[in-house]
Amino acid sequence: MRDPSILQRLKERKMVQWTLAYLAGAWVLVEFTSLLVTQFHWPEIIGQIVTVLAIFGLLVVLVIAWYHGEKGRQWVSGPELLMIALLLLIAGGVLSMLGGDSERDAHVPSRDAADDRPGVAVLPCENISPDPADAYLAGGIHDEILLKLSKIAALRPIGRQSTEWFRANPSAPAEVASELGASFIGECRVRKAGDRIRVTFQLSEVGTGSLLWAQEYDQDYTVENLFDMQSAIAQQVADAMQAVVLPEERARIETRPTESLQAYDLYLLGRSYWDRFSEAGFQRAIELFEEAIDADPEFARAYAGVADSYALLTQGWGQPPVEVFPRVREAAEKALDLDPDLAEAHASLGAVSLFFDWDLDAAVASLRRAIELDPNYTTAHHWLAICHMARARHEEALEEARRALALDPLSAYINMNMGYFLYVAGKYEEAEEHDLGALQIFPEHPLIHAFMGLARIRLGRVQDAIEDLEKAVALAREDTLIPLPFLGYAYGLAGREEEARGVLRRLHTLLEGQFVNPDYFSVVHLGLGELDEAMEWLYQAREARTDWAFWFPVDPVAYPLHEDARFVELVREVGLEEALR
Repeated sequence: MRDPSILQRLKERKMVQWTLAYLAGAWVLVEFTSLLVTQFHWPEIIGQIVTVLAIFGLLVVLVIAWYHGEKGRQWVSGPELLMIALLLLIAGGVLSMLGGDSERDAHVPSRDAADDRPGVAVLPCENISPDPADAYLAGGIHDEILLKLSKIAALRPIGRQSTEWFRANPSAPAEVASELGASFIGECRVRKAGDRIRVTFQLSEVGTGSLLWAQEYDQDYTVENLFDMQSAIAQQVADAMQAVVLPEERARIETRPTESLQAYDLYLLGRSYWDRFSEAGFQRAIELFEEAIDADPEFARAYAGVADSYALLTQGWGQPPVEVFPRVREAAEKALDLDPDLAEAHASLGAVSLFFDWDLDAAVASLRRAIELDPNYTTAHHWLAICHMARARHEEALEEARRALALDPLSAYINMNMGYFLYVAGKYEEAEEHDLGALQIFPEHPLIHAFMGLARIRLGRVQDAIEDLEKAVALAREDTLIPLPFLGYAYGLAGREEEARGVLRRLHTLLEGQFVNPDYFSVVHLGLGELDEAMEWLYQAREARTDWAFWFPVDPVAYPLHEDARFVELVREVGLEEALR
């Protein structure tokens, strides 16, 4: 009898069916691994290893199928194998859809769907000057263009932190626009050489890929030319996007904040240090802003820069509020004396009322005035959300926070607090989901790790929370103390008393050399169930004028105190009893 042909032998051993079934099964495995890697932030190499093993596994399966087919030991029929392959393909498709949705959720924070204004993302200006040190100027021009665009209520310019993120994570302009929810993209190049400056700007529509407008400005490097050029760019962008610019908005766009080139240069350099978001950065920024004021005592925006810097120095950087906030108030009021329509200064006064005076009515009034003057001022929307949170108006807080995110989707600061807003609103699963997504973008942000830990405590996963908080403390190093007391709190809840006491000892040691918020001690004592000690430190926090008053009444950490008459009376003394209702 003649030996069967190779095709006949392949058919007898069901090699095609086995190949299809294996490929379908391997696809399910790879998609399932990808989903786990995304959800649990495993190293990407795990997915790569599984993919390589799946490829080599095909060879192994084919050899085994051929061998067992020859021995007549394949007990699965060809139709059954094809049915298995079909079911596996369907399962793989479902996993692929879930994985795609998860990845989109991880990379794109929630935005305000009700904001249907056309969005424009102006990418960071590229510095092509002969001197790399002129990069601050390119950054300053980028800031100024965004600032002028933000005055136009008909537009939704994407905030600087979001567009800056793509400097370190380059993507095609269309991809950037898609990630940020923008329909238009602006690109800018800056070249300064000697006493000349050249700025090239172009605006494209993402959907059609068409270039709407482009222009090159080549002028003497003077403060008049700088401001006129930036104003012209903002107005041309608005015109190209067919946005209505109101007369008062046009007047604000055309306003020159200073007539001193030296003062403006110092101001831009100060902002570049402010953007580093560190204690050293804020301190250096203050020095440069004050030098700018020396060069032009009428420079209102430089005073606002001083106010902003001092305000943030109290946020976990060991600066006593009673020493810092009077300087914030003084600088903000001086800025408003010089320019009553300066949105940044109104927002800074709102910060004083919120974080220091605990006067929420005054804070809301200042922040709403800032938003009226600059509808796209992200910081004002963000701090207004904190005002709503402090009154336990959680849906209003989340709504305002989403507005801020729509304006600056990749802001680490706003994403960090968005998770916290969800947490204090009792939306613990949503808070964890948001924080997981934010960590895809900011994997080493200590406070996002910390706030995710707080949400996981409420979900009953204290050990996971301790790991999150330990990582937060390690990442924070000396930059901020905020994660440390929450770690002590978690240790206390977990019954790890000695470790919680160790956190208290560490805070006491720090207290010998710097200011430490008294409420940090309260948090650890609450974890240990020591309400009397927690109250003692809260009384000290009241005297120190720390920011305990706007978060302690609404944070679940302090829920055990809600039944304590001393705490209720303390909250009433500072006028925030509304949060306890």
